[in-house]
Amino acid sequence: MTTTRTEKHPHSNKSEKQIDTQVEDSFPASDPPSTGGTTKLVPDEDRKKTGDDKPASR
Repeated sequence: MTTTRTEKHPHSNKSEKQIDTQVEDSFPASDPPSTGGTTKLVPDEDRKKTGDDKPASR
């Protein structure tokens, strides 16, 4: 005798509209932090004083 189990998703009682609202309410917390780009700007005058005329290596 074969029995089939029907599994129910734990969030199946939530409507798409509820999920969309919750996603919108979490914005921008759901955005990942920016991890690229320039971390320090040195004006040309300061570079001459410190001798730092080469770009930082990554």
